Amino acid sequence: MAVLHWKSTLKSSPTLNSWQIHTSPCNWTGIECDAAHHQGHHKTLMVTTISLQNSSINGRRLGELNFSEFPFLTYIDLSYNGLGGENPCCHLLPIFSLLP
Repeated sequence: MAVLHWKSTLKSSPTLNSWQIHTSPCNWTGIECDAAHHQGHHKTLMVTTISLQNSSINGRRLGELNFSEFPFLTYIDLSYNGLGGENPCCHLLPIFSLLP
């Protein structure tokens, strides 16, 4: 899963302790999901929001996060953390709040 790979590139943060492989991302701290039709299937819970502002997260910003795995992502807030690196491609920027 894309967010678990991204988590592995970050320095440990207690905020991300709920992010475990055997639990639904919809139950993880900072993740919100909504029901959506995906690839012709019945409604499935899909990640729509990643909200981790002021969460003591340190590491690369989003270079390791595969956004193609989140077709319903509409909002991401990583402000007030110690993240470095480049922002994602400019066409994604409207959904981001990365700076304080």
